[in-house]
Amino acid sequence: LGCKVNFYESECIAAKLEELGVKMRGFDQVCDIYIVNSCTVTAESDRKVTQMCRRAAALNPEALICVTGCMAQVDPERLAQIRGVAYVCGNKKKGSVVWKVREYIDLCEARGSKSDQKTAEDAEIDVLPFGKSADYEPLKLIRTAHTRAIVKIEDGCDSACTYCIIHTARGPARSREEADILAEITRLAKAGYREVVLTGIELSSFSGDLAGLDGHIGMVIGMDGTHIYIAESYWVNDLNVRVYSYEEFIRDSEWNYVILMDDYYGEEGNYSSFWQ
Repeated sequence: LGCKVNFYESECIAAKLEELGVKMRGFDQVCDIYIVNSCTVTAESDRKVTQMCRRAAALNPEALICVTGCMAQVDPERLAQIRGVAYVCGNKKKGSVVWKVREYIDLCEARGSKSDQKTAEDAEIDVLPFGKSADYEPLKLIRTAHTRAIVKIEDGCDSACTYCIIHTARGPARSREEADILAEITRLAKAGYREVVLTGIELSSFSGDLAGLDGHIGMVIGMDGTHIYIAESYWVNDLNVRVYSYEEFIRDSEWNYVILMDDYYGEEGNYSSFWQ
């Protein structure tokens, strides 16, 4: 549920679980394990999260249901009270949900059967508060089911707006190491992905050298023609590039690559400017 950052993190978690031998199915199918990566920007987001948890419990009352993400960070007790939810972890140490699943699988194998479902009274809450500073949690995207891969380069927000819960749910702004970004893009390009979207919660807080990163990306993708998109960049003046309208971008057939920058508030398809 939620933004592109959540989507990226969900795909990273799924890829790690597949490495452990877990087979993926659609959320509307009967599964042994359900993981809900939650959003909490509106009351409607919270409603959808709780609805999905209850739907999972209805599909398989014996399933392990884990909830992570923004609502889990902000209101874990509410989620823990939903029947069937066994584990709640927030955005800090988000990757721990993978090891909780691993523990569950090991327990089932030891017992020779599925583990007993936890009740609301003993659901485990593993949520750590964000301080004034936090480390960037590395997650690795191996593959995606879509033709366009999303690569997260920043997390958190330092703008503690009174009307917005994001700074509480995501913590302070922190950036991914540039070498790690380039390694992931290189890996995706070699795997055959032709388009990559760079995303984050508040991209204006990215602490790296975006202009330098842009040049390195060009070197990475120049050999095979992979397209990398950036939209609505805060660094357009630093990059000294010409701004194109969407129509000009579509008509122009001479692009070698494009970088698209997307933050939490953007919606795919609504970008107003593109540049090389």
